[in-house]
Amino acid sequence: MGLATYTLKMAAVSALAAAILVFGGEPMPAGWLDGIVDPGATVGQAATVVVFTVAGSAATAGGIAGLLWLAWAYWRE
Repeated sequence: MGLATYTLKMAAVSALAAAILVFGGEPMPAGWLDGIVDPGATVGQAATVVVFTVAGSAATAGGIAGLLWLAWAYWRE
């Protein structure tokens, strides 16, 4: 990975972290993420729920891809 690519990725992560830090205590607008976060949740709480949901989905997809790859490698032998 080149320095420019790494710098852009770190800037994107830092900007997201800064936004959550600044707006984390703000109440969620009515109707946003209904049924996913508790009523009256803050932006920070909602961001945490969404991040863990995405991370769990990615881990599940990665696990399924890994199992498919192993099955393919075993079948090719």
